[in-house]
Amino acid sequence: LIIFYNQTEAVRGSSVKVAGRDVLATWKLLVALVVTPTLYGFYTFIVVLISFKCKWILKWKVFAPISTFCILVTGSYVTIRLYESGIDIYKSIHPLFLSLLPWAKSSKKLRTVREQLSTDITNLINESAPQIYHDLMLKE
Repeated sequence: LIIFYNQTEAVRGSSVKVAGRDVLATWKLLVALVVTPTLYGFYTFIVVLISFKCKWILKWKVFAPISTFCILVTGSYVTIRLYESGIDIYKSIHPLFLSLLPWAKSSKKLRTVREQLSTDITNLINESAPQIYHDLMLKE
């Protein structure tokens, strides 16, 4: 028996107070561990029914459901892996394209900010590191 909670109640009872991410993760886990295998079993059962209704030979009655289940599981795994890497690539294409344009003002500003940030961080480390680590030897 699955009890569906109201999202505001779930967020209120959540230990992660930002947006109830632990509740969201629980639902994702529930789907991944219960709903998906149930659907795969249902689809495989449909293939078994089709194989008996169409009076396939015994070899195909055994091979078709097994191959259907394996293809579903493998397809899901491949889809998840491609989605993870594809989203990373998709998110990085726009900034990469903008950084390659020589006339883009935002890329010039970004380079300037990065250089200034690098200088600031280096100066901060050079000033405060000897106070924290007494045996630290910095290169000048």
